[in-house]
Amino acid sequence: MTDYRDHLQSLRSMRRSKNRVALFDLDKTLIAVYSAVPLLMEQVRSRQISAIGAAQQIFMAVGQSRDVYDFEEVLDAAVGMLAGVKEHEFSRLGDKLFHKHLQKKLYTEAQELVDIHRQLGHHLVIVSSATRYQIEPVADALGIDHILCTELEVRAGKFTGVVKGDPCWAQGNRDAALAWSKHHRIKLNNAWFYTD
Repeated sequence: MTDYRDHLQSLRSMRRSKNRVALFDLDKTLIAVYSAVPLLMEQVRSRQISAIGAAQQIFMAVGQSRDVYDFEEVLDAAVGMLAGVKEHEFSRLGDKLFHKHLQKKLYTEAQELVDIHRQLGHHLVIVSSATRYQIEPVADALGIDHILCTELEVRAGKFTGVVKGDPCWAQGNRDAALAWSKHHRIKLNNAWFYTD
């Protein structure tokens, strides 16, 4: 905790600047859980996916943690199960997920860091492999305006079951942050990136 307090003190001693950015991961950084787990529970409860589909996702996630599957395989399977789900229903599920599970899992230290960076005039960005539907309610609660995430393809108001563009994972996180910083004319050597 001393390192954290020292970091806060160091931040507080800085001058305001709009040419800096604080980037935050979502899971286990802003919130104390992996958001995919309670999301999966809510998807089963709302019948967006079956219990068998949920078991398959859990099996693949465990396999990924043991290098049996790679992240993209796990993501493709999870997103594939959303084919035909209405985007507005999934968005409502994201709000429910936040109010029922994630809100109480927000780290107080994360709110403190976000507030200090905001007071310093820094841009605030969440960069996560999670989807916009998991992230937006958290971003709203913390007052974070920018989200870089894994986007899902939507046609006629329904998910196609395909990731739109590159997933925001590993190199995808870096690429998304670089593209964002280039667009906003901020060098990443003027950045902080918080992750677990």
